[in-house]
Amino acid sequence: MAADQEGQNIRDALSTSSQKVLHEIQHPQGPPVIVGDDDEVNWEDFQDPNTPMDSEITLTGEGDEVEVLRELSGVHRKRRDLRTWGARIRTREIKWAEQLDILTDTYLRWKSNPSDVEAEGDEFAVEYVDIYNYSASKTFTHIASSRTWNATLLAHGCLSSTPDVVTSVISLRTLELYRRLRLRHAPLSIQAWIKVICDLHNLSYTRSLWRQFVDTFDVYLMILRQVKKRTDLELGCSTADWRMLNSCPACQYKLEDEPPLVPAIEGSMDGGQSLRRVAMREDLHEDPRTFASSYLIGEEDVDRFKHDVKPRPPRKKKNNEPNELPTWAADQEQAGAADGDTEGTTCTDRWQAAMSDIMKRMWAIYRESGIFLAACRHGFIWLILDMIRSGELAKYPLAIIDRLLRVYGKDIGLGYDIVCSFLATIAKSSLSAVAREKALQLVVPAFHGYAHNCACQLGHHPLYVVGFGIEDFEGCERIFSSSNFLARLTRHATRFHRHQSMDMHFTQWDEDKYTELTTFLFNNYKQVNGLLTDMPLAIVALESGKTPEECDYAGHLETERAYLASRKKEPEADIIASKYISLLVVYEEAMKQSEKVNALTSDAVRTAELRGRPAMAKLDAFESVTQIREMVAAYELLHEIPERWTPDSKEWKCAVKYTMVRDFQKALDKLEALVVQRLFELSKMGLAGTGYKMRVHINKGLRARCKAIQNALKKYNVTAVKIGRPVLDWKSISTYGSLAEFSLLRECREDIRSQPWTQAANRQAGIHSLKLTRAYEERKRLNTEVRHVATSIRDEELDFEAHITRVNATDSPLAAELCDIRDRRIRVNRLHKARLSQIHTLIHFNGTTTMGTRIGRVGTETDKDMGCDREVDGTEVSADGEDPEPDEDNAMAVQLATLEIFYEQLSVRAATDDE
Repeated sequence: MAADQEGQNIRDALSTSSQKVLHEIQHPQGPPVIVGDDDEVNWEDFQDPNTPMDSEITLTGEGDEVEVLRELSGVHRKRRDLRTWGARIRTREIKWAEQLDILTDTYLRWKSNPSDVEAEGDEFAVEYVDIYNYSASKTFTHIASSRTWNATLLAHGCLSSTPDVVTSVISLRTLELYRRLRLRHAPLSIQAWIKVICDLHNLSYTRSLWRQFVDTFDVYLMILRQVKKRTDLELGCSTADWRMLNSCPACQYKLEDEPPLVPAIEGSMDGGQSLRRVAMREDLHEDPRTFASSYLIGEEDVDRFKHDVKPRPPRKKKNNEPNELPTWAADQEQAGAADGDTEGTTCTDRWQAAMSDIMKRMWAIYRESGIFLAACRHGFIWLILDMIRSGELAKYPLAIIDRLLRVYGKDIGLGYDIVCSFLATIAKSSLSAVAREKALQLVVPAFHGYAHNCACQLGHHPLYVVGFGIEDFEGCERIFSSSNFLARLTRHATRFHRHQSMDMHFTQWDEDKYTELTTFLFNNYKQVNGLLTDMPLAIVALESGKTPEECDYAGHLETERAYLASRKKEPEADIIASKYISLLVVYEEAMKQSEKVNALTSDAVRTAELRGRPAMAKLDAFESVTQIREMVAAYELLHEIPERWTPDSKEWKCAVKYTMVRDFQKALDKLEALVVQRLFELSKMGLAGTGYKMRVHINKGLRARCKAIQNALKKYNVTAVKIGRPVLDWKSISTYGSLAEFSLLRECREDIRSQPWTQAANRQAGIHSLKLTRAYEERKRLNTEVRHVATSIRDEELDFEAHITRVNATDSPLAAELCDIRDRRIRVNRLHKARLSQIHTLIHFNGTTTMGTRIGRVGTETDKDMGCDREVDGTEVSADGEDPEPDEDNAMAVQLATLEIFYEQLSVRAATDDE
């Protein structure tokens, strides 16, 4: 009625000519309108301040008057919206922000009591989209107390995609069901979900319905984030870095009077390329929204380390090397993670070569080329950042380490794939001093470590580093294996939606890791039990009949480290001799060629051999000999060689022998590089649990495909025979999973095969001894972490009760939300208590069963045992019950542990076969 009255007022205020036009539009075939007298001539305008004086003016399009007339007449025409997509989103977000607090209050009231709706207003009908009950026109009653239409809709359990004009709504249960499914199955797209709804209700899929669900789902998630902000504020969880300091109770719930651990906290970091995103709409049409997440480090914070380290100059390409792949522009301007190591390590070059197939497909179409993340050893994610149009630059791990040192402080232990080179990068960065002050320790992950050379493993593999226990530091690989499923939804998404999806996924990941936390501790305790039981017996068996010198495993390690360190660089005298003998060989060949040309200048053979050009051939041969002679003379003068070597001289023979060794080492380097690129395939042939037929099948396939390895193997054997080294066959190469074998083969300057530390049995006993030491370290860490978790569970339940009691008096809907969070947590904690009781019954458990007091917390009992509630969701939970079914992550951990054991046994296996 108000609209009709407004329209009538506008019509009354129009001039005569405008009224005629309006009537012609409304009644194009009808008679002309006559108002008042029959004769139009009798009409006469008069001065009226409320009437426009335009009776003699022709109607124009200025001021949108025609559009107003069309709207009043009921003739609608789609108006072109000249705003950009980004401007429309920005306007919509401003309107939603004005309603956010009201919508959050309404949502909390609806969730605490969905049936309590007081409908006292006008009715309205809209399209109702629901997974169970779709309606093209469903009637709702406006709630008089609601200040917005969406507040009324939320009270009825649905939500619109627009903040003001409501034409269609989606039920909250449909939105929540999709959210839960998306958390458990990341590849589930909104398009697939909408098609499911259409199939259930016999509807035709339309893009408008998909667009509506996308916008509504964004608003729904925005409301949920606002609810979380309120609950975090009430629980005291809204401070800066709170999530990093409290997400993992096993790592971060430090107690009073507990023995210190070094390192105090363990984790890993790595980069992955699966979550890359195509560059789209990087202009006025870009989505202007930014997603705030406690996981993400901003691009500005990362770029602070952009020029911390100078990039390494490009390596000169050798004649037999293929052309280099194109690189990112940022990779050429900024330093890579390994560029601090100016000498260069073969370990880093191996990983870069193995990644070449991936990098071929990652050019300028991507803005975000992947993510770089860090996580604790229990799987809880610390930090994530985007890699922007680049590979794994130095600024990414430096930004991660900078934040970790500021949040966690001293004694952090991290695993990183290229630690051997990255240590030099840190030493040349702005973090060098603070990293030394806070005793940052870096190791290479256990599985990746077997692709590093022997010297690198002895210095950085966690098996050889004191304090790191049996942790493998491969947590990032498990995280990437899960986030890979998210890639299909984020590849062409906007920045906002990509970050929103990542936050959803990794938040659920952390919740799952909390559920599996005590299972992780229990499984590690079982590994420790096995090592403490089996390793002493194995060591005794291997030491049978050995001398004390042969059983000095710590001395063996030091001897091996010293030997490899002394062979790290090639002696300068050997390099000079090798180059000199090469020049002499070329000079001898040039002399022979010159003599041959001079012998062919006779008339009898001139035409056949020199084709009528004897003078030119003689001149070329003479110039070649002269040039090389001058080079030899200059080299002798530069390096002070008093007398030229001859084939009969001692120096010549020694240099030739050394050159043959260098050729052997080059052939071995080529073979080693090819094996690294096929490392994972080769490992399957010796993997425990793989059947004989499968191993034979894989072996045949590799022999058919890996022609390059076979050619490199032939060249290696040719050079090995020349210097009296043992030859290799395909069978021995297929079992070389650890590259330490190649490092030992390379040492040819002296015979080390008779040394005690090179004997297979002694090396295996030394590895068993190290494993036993790491098992004791792991048990100490597990004892501490078990007590952390038990104390955290007790304190958390007490805190929930206190907060709920306080909030319930002022905000009952928010108290109901806190109760829901508490109930979910208690359900998981009961499982934890049962698992902790199982840990206490293990044979080698020697920790305390009483709880402690968190540092800085007062008023809590500390002498209570870590008891076990006997009921979880109404069912009895026995401490002696069966182990829970392992998930995919645990299964992957078992496989990695199996591979690690296999790699360690390869050297002994190969040596035994040779003997």
